Amino acid sequence: MAEYHSFIAKVLRSLNERKKNVELIVREVADAYARAFSDIDDYVRERVANPRDVTRRILWNLDQPGEVSLSTVEKDSIVIAEDLRHPAGR
Repeated sequence: MAEYHSFIAKVLRSLNERKKNVELIVREVADAYARAFSDIDDYVRERVANPRDVTRRILWNLDQPGEVSLSTVEKDSIVIAEDLRHPAGR
């Protein structure tokens, strides 16, 4: 997993600098890695499939609805949601 530290660092840096959504940033960073690796040689080109699969799984997980308790949200955070009511209150 150590090889993904650079990927994660670039995603976090871009999120902080550009203030765009995480899905867009992950896809852009992954595409940049894929382009750079695919230009090297056949061996590296085969290895690009693994980061693409990881990216696909990250994006899939980001898109899944989840239940988050507002009590765990840090102070001064921005919350984006369709509905903030408790699930039992629907």
